[in-house]
Amino acid sequence: MNKRILSDLAARAKKRGYLTKKRICRLLGLLMLAGAAYFLFYAFHHPEGGLSLPLELTHCIYGVYILVMLYLLAAPDKVDL
Repeated sequence: MNKRILSDLAARAKKRGYLTKKRICRLLGLLMLAGAAYFLFYAFHHPEGGLSLPLELTHCIYGVYILVMLYLLAAPDKVDL
């Protein structure tokens, strides 16, 4: 497809209120936030559960998760996915 057709389709989708990349990013960020909240709720109520990973690796995974979530919630206008 050429650029003119794609831009025309994007303009029509925007008028109709379809999901844009920005909206999709924000929805994914909110889903990640909800998943993190559920994880914390579960972790506080089930202290016997745990990961068999080194603590440094676990913290690194949590940090990456938080950074990705914050990036998706910020949802810049031009997101390159």
